[in-house]
This record gives sequence, structure tokens and C-alpha cells, in this order.
Amino acid sequence: IISNRQVFVFPNLVLFDANIRVIQPLAVDHTVVASYAFAIPGVLPEMNSVRLLDVQRSLSTTGMVNTDDLEVFHATQTALGDGTGGWLTVSRGLTHETVGPDGERAGSFTDEIPVRAIYRGWVKQMTTSKEPAYAGG
Repeated sequence: IISNRQVFVFPNLVLFDANIRVIQPLAVDHTVVASYAFAIPGVLPEMNSVRLLDVQRSLSTTGMVNTDDLEVFHATQTALGDGTGGWLTVSRGLTHETVGPDGERAGSFTDEIPVRAIYRGWVKQMTTSKEPAYAGG
């Protein structure tokens, strides 16, 4: 997290800046997002205090970053739910996204690479044939 600004761990864990975020879908139209700030061990306590204050100012529910994000999420959910929104486009950064030899995708921190990764992971989960753990009998 310290050297890579955003890391998404499929299916519902996001590590970014000084924040760990867990996304828990409860229903098709209801999701709980829990955020946890973390401290860096071994640094001066003042540094961690400044980091926590920064998280509160920018990433809390009323912070400078999340307020507009929450409005976008709400508007998107409303449009997708009532059928008037058309297609949801997640192509920002697609033209300059790079794929490494291990499959890792990279681009600018504002690109929608994590969103596309979620859908790729979901498609993989939904299309992978799995044997039942217990067949009965």
C-alpha cells in the first residue's frame, strides 16, 4: 500500500493510501462499505496522526473525495435500477492499460482498471465449471 497507491483483492477488498476498505454486498441494491485506517509501525506517532487526519478529511463519508463518489454511486444505482441509464461504460484508461507477463494490469490511478477487473473476476467465477463438494448418496 505504501508503494502502490491502489490494490484491489477480488472479490471485495481494496487497499489504498492509508485505508483498508471491505465491500460487502447485502442485496442487489444494498452494499455496506467499511473503511479502516491503518498506522505504519515504527514511525513517529505524529506521522500516523497526520495520516489518520488526512484519511478523515479526504476519505470519510463527509470527506473531500467520498461525497461526490457516493453521489455518483447512488445516481448510477438509480439509473441502472429503473432501466433509464443505458449501458454502464467503464472504459476510462482502457487505451493505455498495460498487461504484465503475470497478467497484472496497470495504468493511471484514475483509470477504471479495478472496475474492469471486478467484472473479469465475476465472469470467471460464473463461467468456471465446478464439481459439487458432496454429491449425496
